[in-house]
Amino acid sequence: MRLLAAVDLGEGLESVVESARFLQEGLGIPAELLHVVPTPYFEALGRRFPHLRPGLEEALSQVEKEVQKTLADTGLRARVLRGFPAQVVAGEQDFTHISVSW
Repeated sequence: MRLLAAVDLGEGLESVVESARFLQEGLGIPAELLHVVPTPYFEALGRRFPHLRPGLEEALSQVEKEVQKTLADTGLRARVLRGFPAQVVAGEQDFTHISVSW
């Protein structure tokens, strides 16, 4: 069993991370942070305006790298995924969900 803390990098990030650490230690269950880059809008833009697709992809890749760095600094396991956030988080059904900060 693992604990999933879905984070959006907003003002609540630190409190979600602290909750995940506390529960990880208290329950002895590894916690993992999950951030979902909300890509559906950008994918639709790329389909509508193909000439923008390379720039959008580059920007999304940079965002993923920066988010990964930020989450790595917490000391907890972390993943950065793409998609519709609610669907991606719901798809993580093998987790015990502890917190969402959307």
